[in-house]
Amino acid sequence: MALKVAVANGNWSNPGTWNSGSLPQAGDVVASNNFTVTINQNVNVDLLTNAVQSGVSIVPVMTSATTPSGIVTSSGIYDAARADWRAFSGSGMWISQGGSSVPQWIAYEFTALTVVDTYNFTSGWALANMPKDFTLQGWNGTSWVVLHTVTGNTTSPYTSPSSIGNTTAYIRYRINVTAINQTNPAGDQFVSIGQIRLFSPGAFIGSSVAGGGFILNDGLTVTCTNSTVGIIGNSSARDVVTYSGTVSANINAKIGVNAGKYSVLHNGTGTLNIVGDVVGQYIANLRAGGAISITTAGVINLVGDFYPPFTDTSAVIGISGGAIFNQTGSIIYVSASAFDRIPVVIGSSSRYNLTGNVDAGMRNLTGITGTCINTSSGSIVNITGNVSAVRGRVIESTAAMTLTIVGSITSNSSTDTANINPPIFDNQQGSFIVFSGPFICGAWGTMPFDVKRVSLIPSSNSYFQFPNNSTNSANTPSPPAPTTRLVSPGTAVDAPIPANVRNGVVYALGSLTGTLKVPSPNSVAFGVLTDNTTGLAVLTPQDVWNAQTSVMNTNGSIGNRLKNAATVASTGDQIAALL
Repeated sequence: MALKVAVANGNWSNPGTWNSGSLPQAGDVVASNNFTVTINQNVNVDLLTNAVQSGVSIVPVMTSATTPSGIVTSSGIYDAARADWRAFSGSGMWISQGGSSVPQWIAYEFTALTVVDTYNFTSGWALANMPKDFTLQGWNGTSWVVLHTVTGNTTSPYTSPSSIGNTTAYIRYRINVTAINQTNPAGDQFVSIGQIRLFSPGAFIGSSVAGGGFILNDGLTVTCTNSTVGIIGNSSARDVVTYSGTVSANINAKIGVNAGKYSVLHNGTGTLNIVGDVVGQYIANLRAGGAISITTAGVINLVGDFYPPFTDTSAVIGISGGAIFNQTGSIIYVSASAFDRIPVVIGSSSRYNLTGNVDAGMRNLTGITGTCINTSSGSIVNITGNVSAVRGRVIESTAAMTLTIVGSITSNSSTDTANINPPIFDNQQGSFIVFSGPFICGAWGTMPFDVKRVSLIPSSNSYFQFPNNSTNSANTPSPPAPTTRLVSPGTAVDAPIPANVRNGVVYALGSLTGTLKVPSPNSVAFGVLTDNTTGLAVLTPQDVWNAQTSVMNTNGSIGNRLKNAATVASTGDQIAALL
């Protein structure tokens, strides 16, 4: 993985847009570096960002002299706390053996032949112990080859030129120090180095500048493979990726939160398809910015879950301008801050369609009354899934809107009695609200919704479940009260299936019609139970005889067959006549 940064405004496909004149590759971290890059081809990288990024060393972050890979060695160490491998750990330092004098060295051995063309490091203990005269060397199997020589260095950090001209792959590299910036007596001349980083040819080894961003063209796909977050920013001036198309484009990435702006902005009229979770992170003292925003009458299709904590962020998903935002996935909203947050904000005449569950837990703190989804005048929200909350509200509306929830609504059961609220709140007479149920009250009797008016989609799940009166509505039932179900007479809860109800009978307030056909008593054998009586049909020997004789002359009947059959008498008469 390498860091690629833009060095000019331009198209992604232009090598001149990038440092070292080469395009980003799969696995690269790509920073806009305060430039604007137009994505004019399909892209597959590790991360897109407009935040500050530093060059990525090809040496892994070491946790010992041999883990996770490679081997760190040196001319000696001061103590275990300042062991040589700590200079490659991302924190800490190496100090050479106490009382020693230069030269001193520290080395890293790769697991395979590797080309190193740039490097840098920082001072460790103090600038006085920073290498002043040193060389970078490579081991050719029999001796050390000098690759780069520095004399008179007095600064920290030290960064080599963008290329030291090495094109040979070595398995082992070392920094060999022959002088330090030491003004104390010679006995104190130990070497100290922190944060050594080695880079492959063409790598960016400095730090990028915050700002800038990427413009995504129609018909293209951006793929970011970072398993934690693929698109993220930290610039209050720019969104990270902007799509202004009129047809469609695709993003396959986990979307993080930008500081002050959005990580993905859709301000066109086309369709932006996003596959990936929306993930949160902490941004201190920030009450603006977010992950995804759509501001015009376009469409976003998001396939992925939406899981915080999102802290100090007022709108993680913003939907406005008559846009349609379709999400297939769940919202798992667990707060980690004492601020009220509104992760999903839906503007006037905009639509949010969610196929998935909403778990507005906010479990980590007391005193939280935040809202998960906030609507405006004319907003449309359709949720196909279950809705629940521990504290705060799932949906809060103070302007007329349309809301449909096909799924259960479960109320608060938090021990924070001062801040439990119905998950759904709407105080507008003009709102149109439709629920299907079931409706589950909290353990302490908190209702699942507080609205001016509501309509029902009747189903087998259209019922209320209350705590019973065993605790007399105590604030702190212990244990929680048992529950009792209240069922609408129009709900087919525990009702027989139509095949078990007499044909044509309409029941469950007209929602079901029976299909079972019951024979009349006259058609059932005498004494056999049928309907609410017994059968009346009786079969006698005379009935059998009458049935047979009534068809004696019918073609194919027994009588018709017997009339031409020979008998003993008739056969004898015929023989006697012949004789």
